[in-house]
Amino acid sequence: MIKSKKILSILTAMTVMIALFVGTSNVFATNPGAYTTSVKGHYAHPTTGKIEDSGGPSKKAMGQGMVDSTTYGQGLIEVDASGKMYATVRLNMRESIGTPSFSINGAAVPAKEVQRNAIPDSGDFRFPIPSLNSVVRTTFKVIPMERVVIYYITFAGMNPGNSNFVVNVKTETKEAKVDEKQDNSKNDKLKESKNKALENSKTIFEKANKKIEKNMKSIEASDLDKKEKSAKKESLTKISNELKDLQKKTETLINSSKDEAKVKEAINGLQEKVNKLTEKSDKIAKIEDKKDKVKDKKEEKKDGSSMLYWIIGIVALVVIIGGIFAITKKNKAGKK
Repeated sequence: MIKSKKILSILTAMTVMIALFVGTSNVFATNPGAYTTSVKGHYAHPTTGKIEDSGGPSKKAMGQGMVDSTTYGQGLIEVDASGKMYATVRLNMRESIGTPSFSINGAAVPAKEVQRNAIPDSGDFRFPIPSLNSVVRTTFKVIPMERVVIYYITFAGMNPGNSNFVVNVKTETKEAKVDEKQDNSKNDKLKESKNKALENSKTIFEKANKKIEKNMKSIEASDLDKKEKSAKKESLTKISNELKDLQKKTETLINSSKDEAKVKEAINGLQEKVNKLTEKSDKIAKIEDKKDKVKDKKEEKKDGSSMLYWIIGIVALVVIIGGIFAITKKNKAGKK
């Protein structure tokens, strides 16, 4: 009897917890708006464990790594006025994959690419889902490998608001529409500012890298001995690595910036920092060719000798002309 009461109490508690959970989910489902959600990619089906990808179980670890690098960890859930739910997922390395297709419970769902992101290279895809608990079968072709990939996507949690996704849902209140519009406008401006800063930094680093590459070739073509060449090339390689670290740090600061002021702060003074490194590179690459140096000295000596000969010749000519003039004058005086 006591055991029966305990079992009944446990079952009652579990029922209450389930009811609270479902009730909370229903609150989200009945409130139109945009919500951020966690997105997780699974190489194996999260419920059945089945692997449909051609890599099979033996490639599970490698496949999961590929899935993690392709699937962005955050997404968007939208609920419209009628209660319909839509998910937006972001897939990385967009240039390397074909147009993806999605299906839920064996049925294909219509998807639309609503946003293309240049930096980092990614695409946002929006499609309807029956609930937040949906398991989305995802397939696309990896273009460089000429291979079709199959994996699954799940969602977890719904937090009101949006980060940098395109919102399509129409809410019922004017206030919500205004707030959403302002958020989108702010996000668009921030995204534009980030892209511009990333493009500018990319140009700066490309020019610097070309300069170092040119200096490296200059050292290689010089008449320095092997030891000197090696030392100079090693120094240039260190500068090149410093540039790579600076570029990575700059891109990280730009991408993580929450407002335009932070973006400007990340790019501020970058050109000066890069210039110092390229100037250092130029100094290392500056070589006085020994052969040219000797040749210049010979030419200098030759030019000096030529000038001396010219002076001696002119003086001798003046003396000869003076002598002739004196003799002529003397002869004329004797005739008189």
